[in-house]
Parts: sequence; structure tokens; C-alpha cells
Amino acid sequence: MGKGKEALMQTVDLINSIDRSAELMQGWSKTIQFDFKGEAGPFNLSIDKGKMKFAEGPANNPDIVMTGDTNAFAPSVTGLVDISHPISRGDIVITKGQVKEMITFGRIFGATQRLRRKG
Repeated sequence: MGKGKEALMQTVDLINSIDRSAELMQGWSKTIQFDFKGEAGPFNLSIDKGKMKFAEGPANNPDIVMTGDTNAFAPSVTGLVDISHPISRGDIVITKGQVKEMITFGRIFGATQRLRRKG
């Protein structure tokens, strides 16, 4: 298992427990597919009604598809780096959907870093 997938699997429950993340996800129903180098295969996240769910394999009809390096993605999941950084460096590429949608993604995951700083 690559670093990005591992970080995502470990963070989903935390994200679902953070009020600020739930607020951001409330109005942002999306399915995101991840096709990263360093992973055994694709995996996906679905966000609906303020909750996030991880799933193995490709999504049926993803709104957003991300490709690139799993090691560059992992820090954005834990809130250590904003998702815009690896995107601007070209380490992550949005092949379906709009890059601007990653702002909300970054805000959702950024809440984990704020929580970790408090705790």
C-alpha cells in the first residue's frame, strides 16, 4: 500500500468527526478517484451529506480524477501541505474535474491539521 492511500484510509474517520469538515462537505457532494504511481490500483472517496467514505477500486462515475505521485499526495491528506502545492509542482494532475474544486478539498483536509495542533 502506498503512502497516499494509507494516509487517506487513516484520516477518513477523523475527517468525519470534525465539525468544520462536515460543514464543508455538506454542500460538496463529489466522488474523487485517485490513480497514483506507487499504489497497487485506483481507489476513491465519495463525499455526500457531510460524510466521507473510502472505497477500493475505480469509482463508477467520478467527478474528479487525480493522477500523480502518491508520496506527494500523502502530506495533503494529513493537512501538512495544502493540496495546491503538489498540483502547482505538477506532482498531482487533475485529469477530470476542475482544479479549483481542490480548494474545498484542501479546506476539508486542512481541518485535521488544526485539530492536531490543538491536541
